Amino acid sequence: MEKSEKIKRINEVGAEEVDRYVPTKMSGWQKFKRVILGKYAVKFLWGIFRSVLLIGICYLVIYPMLIALITSFMTSADVYDPTVILIPRTINVDSYVAMWKFADIPTLYLNSFLSSAIFALMQMCSCMLVAYGLARFKFKGNNIMFLLCIFTLMVPIQMLTTSMYFRYQAFNPLYMFTFGEPLYRVPNIDLTRGWTAIGLLSATATMYRNGLFVFLLRQYFVNQPKELEEAAYIDGAGPFRTFAQIMLPSALPMLVTVFLFAFVWQYNDRYYIGFLNPSAKVMATQIIGMGSKYVVSVLNITGDGVLNSLYQSACTVMHIAPVVILYCFCQRFFVQSIERSGMVG
Repeated sequence: MEKSEKIKRINEVGAEEVDRYVPTKMSGWQKFKRVILGKYAVKFLWGIFRSVLLIGICYLVIYPMLIALITSFMTSADVYDPTVILIPRTINVDSYVAMWKFADIPTLYLNSFLSSAIFALMQMCSCMLVAYGLARFKFKGNNIMFLLCIFTLMVPIQMLTTSMYFRYQAFNPLYMFTFGEPLYRVPNIDLTRGWTAIGLLSATATMYRNGLFVFLLRQYFVNQPKELEEAAYIDGAGPFRTFAQIMLPSALPMLVTVFLFAFVWQYNDRYYIGFLNPSAKVMATQIIGMGSKYVVSVLNITGDGVLNSLYQSACTVMHIAPVVILYCFCQRFFVQSIERSGMVG
């Protein structure tokens, strides 16, 4: 408030009434008392508590990766030295060089990236079609099918392992469309010795975490205005053309998010691959125990847990490094997808 306005207001209502509503310049001590003892105390304390809680949670998440990263650059002398805490005396990259050659990391990277990208793309396309159908087409059992998709997120994969393994070990396509004995006998096919079983699960939106992808995409399509589709139908576009030219372009951030989730989970998957394709040479399955294998077979040393941890930490860092880099470049898509999906929390 200007000085002339304040004088005019004083003449009208009095000085005490004006001072009650006119902010005055406070000293540092007055601000401190107002924060501690005034109406901002709860907000101030809640801000401190929230910051400490978030820092603690971030520390719990990052600490194992930080320890693996630091350990991978240490030597055995640094591990045994009690004065070395977190920061090694010398940066040692011998473990990376050794494991890069011994584990054939380039081949593992190539196999992992190709398989993860292909199956992630298949999951994205299949879940996209399922989600759009559940969101835009009304039919009997629509809500029940959506609830079943959500229910798949609550069922532990261990409950499905046995039945899934025997189903794909003696796979018979005729049993998919008939109940009981089929009219024609077709020999069973063993699909547990390659990528076919995982490809079928990805192409049919029945992979373990595909229920989450269907949920995310359905929430996005439900929140899109129906006037866009109605205008396309009036112009002569059919359902598929409307879906491809109207709905998909605006759903790009959500599709990228689903693809990234599927890629990362497929890249780190060792459970499905373990019983459906155990001979696959990918990072998730091949780096297990690779440090101890190198120490025993190449260095001819047994029972040295320190050396095992050094080389195994290098394998772990090389395994998670591509995922971290991918997240750094694609982080904005995660934010945009949550904003456009209509989910709040």
